[in-house]
Amino acid sequence: MDHAEYFRSHPPRCIAGFTAVPAELPGAAFDGHVSLSQLDFEPPPGVTIHAPELTNPIFALACRCGGQRHFVHCHCWINPDYGDQAVILSPLDLECAVCGKLTPLFDSDLHGYDVEIGAGSSSVRGEGDRMVFECPTCGRQPLQAFVRFEFSGDLFDEESSEFAGREQDLFSWFTLQGQCPKCSQLLSVADFECA
Repeated sequence: MDHAEYFRSHPPRCIAGFTAVPAELPGAAFDGHVSLSQLDFEPPPGVTIHAPELTNPIFALACRCGGQRHFVHCHCWINPDYGDQAVILSPLDLECAVCGKLTPLFDSDLHGYDVEIGAGSSSVRGEGDRMVFECPTCGRQPLQAFVRFEFSGDLFDEESSEFAGREQDLFSWFTLQGQCPKCSQLLSVADFECA
């Protein structure tokens, strides 16, 4: 079975509210893990490296009305332990810039590997009032939204057969990238480890 093709043709349920089209983001850097096939060096003679094969499908999201740009609604926490770095927390919703519809995108209490296998959420979650994510250069802009999911190559092993048919919901990492329409900058909006 071609795992990459399976995941491109079976998007996770968290993006079911959108029109999701497989996409490429050349040059985009993602958190997560490196697969053996992604290493850009040859191991020295006599050295064996074992690394999981990971699949990282990317989808461009559009509203059901056809709108291509969204405002990202999220929680933002300023982490005092890391130089007051801003951290985006779930739940994430996208508001269509054309029709104004607010559609749920990702909630760390509902989506991802740990939640799907019954182990609970692996991420901190925000509560209360949310903000709209802003381009650091252009301010509040509706972004073209791209989501990336990381999947382990062992999801189709016999040991995982109890999850057959829903492998696409067992992602170990979720990433939201947004492209600003004014400056064309590709922005890293949110990253969540889900396993």
